[in-house]
Amino acid sequence: MRSLLGFLGLGSDESAPRGAGDSASVRAITARLESLAPGRARFLASFAFLLGRIAPADIDVSEAEVETMRRIVRETGGLDAEATDLVVSIATERTTRHGHTENFRVAREFKQLSSREERRRLIGCLFAVGAADDSITAIEEHEIRRVADELGLSPRELADERSAWSASRSVLQSS
Repeated sequence: MRSLLGFLGLGSDESAPRGAGDSASVRAITARLESLAPGRARFLASFAFLLGRIAPADIDVSEAEVETMRRIVRETGGLDAEATDLVVSIATERTTRHGHTENFRVAREFKQLSSREERRRLIGCLFAVGAADDSITAIEEHEIRRVADELGLSPRELADERSAWSASRSVLQSS
């Protein structure tokens, strides 16, 4: 039986299956994805957590950003609406509450679970979340750069993904 502290993400969860991920955030999301194969659930959990880093980066989480996250998670995971809402909700809550300690762990886990192309695709998705409210702020762009660095992507790879979003970058918009 799962401990209450572990379920709430406030302590270690000794009952979590080994191999479910080395971060508490990935384990918390993976536990809700019982219909997926364990490896696929870990991939989607870490993907969703990393998506959740962008919306609150500028303190203002818009409904457009949340809806964009839902769409991306639904398309990436092939989940129904209920599972998608749950995954996005847990990911954003865990990012907000535990991001300072979990960010690097989750990025490291996603790097191990993903191909270079999947990591690049994630960066494009992070820009989509930032652009959902019509402007990628400098703070959001900085956080995207941090994620790209943590995933081992080169500055050139980041620039390639960012180029599609030039019209939405606040640093390039005229006032």
